[in-house]
Amino acid sequence: MHGCQAGIRVVSPPVLARLGLLALLACPSVAQDPPKPKAARPSPPPGTVVAVYLTWQRDPTTTMTVIWHTIGPVDDPAVTSATTTGDSWTRTAARSRPLPHSDRVVHVAEITQLQPDTLYRLRLPDFERERRFQTLPTHATRPVRIVTGGDTMHQKPFFQLTLKECAKHNPDLIAFGGDLAYANGDKASVNRWYDWFDVWTRCAIGRDGRSIPVLCAIGNHEVAGGSGQKPDKATFFHTLFPYPTERGYGVMDLGEDISLFLLNTHHTAPIVGDQVAWLDHELGRRAQRDHLFAIYHVPGFPSHRSFTGLASIGVRSFWSPVFERHGLDVAFENHDHTYKRTPRIKSGRIDPTGVLYIGDGCFGTVFRTVASPVDHWYLERTMSTMHFLLTTIEGDRRTHRAIDALGKEFDRFPPAKEHSTEALHLVLRDEAEKFLAASKVPGLQVALIANGKPIIVRGFGFADPASKRRVTPNTTFQAASISKPVAALAAMRLVEQKKLELDRPVNERLRDWAVVGHRDGLEPKDVTLRRILSHTAGLSVHGYPGLPPGVEPPSTIESLNGIQGSNSKVVVQFEPGKRHVYSGGGYTIAQLLVEQQTKRPFADAMKKLVLDPLRMKRSSYGPDQNTTKLLAVGHDRKGRPLPTYRFAARAAAGLNTNAWDLARFLCVFMQGTGGQPPGRGVVKPVTIEAMLADQTQGIAGSPWGLGLALDAVAPKELGGRLYGHGGSNRGWKCTALAHASRRVGVVILTNGDDARRMKPMAMRLLSALARR
Repeated sequence: MHGCQAGIRVVSPPVLARLGLLALLACPSVAQDPPKPKAARPSPPPGTVVAVYLTWQRDPTTTMTVIWHTIGPVDDPAVTSATTTGDSWTRTAARSRPLPHSDRVVHVAEITQLQPDTLYRLRLPDFERERRFQTLPTHATRPVRIVTGGDTMHQKPFFQLTLKECAKHNPDLIAFGGDLAYANGDKASVNRWYDWFDVWTRCAIGRDGRSIPVLCAIGNHEVAGGSGQKPDKATFFHTLFPYPTERGYGVMDLGEDISLFLLNTHHTAPIVGDQVAWLDHELGRRAQRDHLFAIYHVPGFPSHRSFTGLASIGVRSFWSPVFERHGLDVAFENHDHTYKRTPRIKSGRIDPTGVLYIGDGCFGTVFRTVASPVDHWYLERTMSTMHFLLTTIEGDRRTHRAIDALGKEFDRFPPAKEHSTEALHLVLRDEAEKFLAASKVPGLQVALIANGKPIIVRGFGFADPASKRRVTPNTTFQAASISKPVAALAAMRLVEQKKLELDRPVNERLRDWAVVGHRDGLEPKDVTLRRILSHTAGLSVHGYPGLPPGVEPPSTIESLNGIQGSNSKVVVQFEPGKRHVYSGGGYTIAQLLVEQQTKRPFADAMKKLVLDPLRMKRSSYGPDQNTTKLLAVGHDRKGRPLPTYRFAARAAAGLNTNAWDLARFLCVFMQGTGGQPPGRGVVKPVTIEAMLADQTQGIAGSPWGLGLALDAVAPKELGGRLYGHGGSNRGWKCTALAHASRRVGVVILTNGDDARRMKPMAMRLLSALARR
């Protein structure tokens, strides 16, 4: 089983225990492949009916195909049917064919000339009890319920559990998108089909007593060789399911309002060529229908596998344009053993007129780790759990509900407003495109926070235009002065550990270096950590220009004493506690305190105190391969590339990070989604209160907390005060702003100096979050 990742949601241990999955999750092979074929089991007596199921080959409003399996051939196989209100029984003869590599025979009887939306009784010879079935209505004047899913049976109990749960909803149809019994077209695995149909025969019966019909698209585990094969390699599939035919794809019109396309993702038919031409023609003929669906195996928008898989690229490149041209509403995807729902997508962008892609196939398999929607633009909701989708259609309306194997609904579409990010994606895209068009900044990265957690991280433009490297959610940037509040949190952790004090003169803690006054009368004894963090210590050195490549940054003490061509010595310049004077030099003193109290280099101390506890995995205050190899290239106001400057004053300006990590940092100051108190277990809530409290009352200048700017000019939709910080290194501009009580925030990182429009953009995004 793949290891858990940040942002991945998995089913809790109590639920796993109820599903009987805990032991399996410890076994890597089970997560990837079904069990080995079992030895052949003894057969029942000849003529015994061992499986019964319903499907369609033609119009579901006036026909029903009944299929049953017997041990060996039987004489004159046929079924009889009648309405539930009449006594006139109609006999329908069956055609029979042997199931390959088996002693079973498959009998297929298509009952025709039925009435729409009518309940019928069904009798099979030598079967113990009468069955019932119902045709579909011509129009969706009553609720029509369709269950969809895929990847159905790693283990027989898993399949049975989920099938029983979905049958409780009395669906009119269950449609599967491939990987049913995991027999792989292997004659030695025919017993897996026996198990599959045993479960189906017993459990695919609604609460109202109706047998539920099934339609199936083909998947890789139906085919010997998986993909790129001829139909004869699907050894069992076409014998067991007469539709779609050996062509491998088709469309079933479910009355006059609904059409379901069953497609083939290169298992026995290529994605391109005949199939896409057929799809274009048949979907175009149905473009005026209210509800157009497709179901297939390999996802175009995967939530576990690579976005650049060949079949996924094929779906997006050849099918998605056809879907969009003719108005397909929903594509049910499978294969990944996870759950996902995308925003609506058109032309590779989020668009409310586009296609919804949903599913990813985990009906009866061990689930896999799932990608986070936060940094995958094409995912809106994901989860690792066994599930099915229940689509309910009435008139021109429809809903899609995701329900787990225990019957709990965990997602739906249309979603509740607070669960939808589609509108925010559109606002963000519009803002980012306008920003890039109006500036010389090559690229930017944005994170949005809602309900106390990051919900979107997107990259726009270029990290390095010269190499055409684009900004992604993983690209790193220089955070410039946003380095300071992150460093302040580390200092506050040391205060909690009683290794530092907020109001003790820092000279009493410092070794080998001491704060001195610029002139007589400026008392260094009044310089405290509280005043350093709130920029009220009266210290010099506003900021640092950085050192060019090839110049090794000096030690912290050497930096405090001044670096030729970079900065002067850090001294007390104004009377401490009397005015607000922004000082990067003060944070270099804080850096020395952290180094001396932890006995570690500053970068290592920050990793231990803040970055690791907050899972800021793409962040570092020192040379780090994980961050520097992903670093964008800074640019000046005219859009020209600049060298990557380095900093000895790491606490003041030396953090390399990304928007997701900084969003995690901002979330520390607000309550979490599960009611986690501010501090998130890294620092105490009382520490957060102190950092957000105005430390500059009665002092001239802007309000500041401990490490945080407190901006009183919040958007009117929010009210109150924002907290955060801005940043400006040569070639880099950024901002991070949040509102504690409303639990929203925004981070914007850019790789250019021409960022005048950044702060207004941040305010508009905060307003959009507030309106959500």
